[in-house]
Amino acid sequence: MRTKDKRAIRESYDFLGGRLYDARYEAEQRDKYDEILGLVTLLGDEVILDNGCGTGLLLERLENPAVGVDLSCSLLSRARSRFSARREVHLAQSDSDRLPFRPQVFDKVFAVTLIQNTPDPRRTMCEMKRVALAGSDIIVTALKKSFSIRDFRRLIDGSGLFLKTMIGKDALKDWIALAKA
Repeated sequence: MRTKDKRAIRESYDFLGGRLYDARYEAEQRDKYDEILGLVTLLGDEVILDNGCGTGLLLERLENPAVGVDLSCSLLSRARSRFSARREVHLAQSDSDRLPFRPQVFDKVFAVTLIQNTPDPRRTMCEMKRVALAGSDIIVTALKKSFSIRDFRRLIDGSGLFLKTMIGKDALKDWIALAKA
């Protein structure tokens, strides 16, 4: 996937819009979030990154200070409407391969249903590792139709992350990995 492919992905999500995105994917995403949030313990003062936050469905479930980034202006607009009164959630348009943060900032990093939309998933994973504090949790999912479990494990290992847990329930369309930076 090249830059123009990123543009096409951004444009397709912008065209879909936040309301249609939620109508189409909200139930599926919430099932993933239930699994993911069962894997990690969130301490109240930890700062969270939701890389590829979409309309903010995961951020809505967190009480932590958090930053959400997404390539789509339309999805971010929907997310902003969710958090207008909540100051500890910050949203920014950003490319997941070039996150606008210094190294080792976040206590936990989430990337749900993101990496199949990136041109170089390994680079995306390395970028998440770069912004995560050493030893922190990185939770990432990958669509099963885009990654075999073997390829997903290889991606995690090749990114310099330590895989702690992998979930691949039949009811979910994604593999879920909990790794350490």
